[in-house]
Amino acid sequence: MAKTELPEDVRAFFVQQGSKGGKLGGRKRMAALSPEERSELAKKAVAARELKRAKAAKSDALGAKATTKKAGAKRKKD
Repeated sequence: MAKTELPEDVRAFFVQQGSKGGKLGGRKRMAALSPEERSELAKKAVAARELKRAKAAKSDALGAKATTKKAGAKRKKD
């Protein structure tokens, strides 16, 4: 499907509506959830952050050794 250019005034309208909804979306979503549901979401977020940190730490530990080049090594020419 080919993309078509929107007229500038139409594009500006959509941008305005999108930013308006984005600012309200999270608050309304949280207000609609029960305390138990909010707690469950928070626990999932904490677990995701911990997993991300663990992966980054592991990557840093392994990557530092694996990506270092020998001093004086030459690149292959194509």
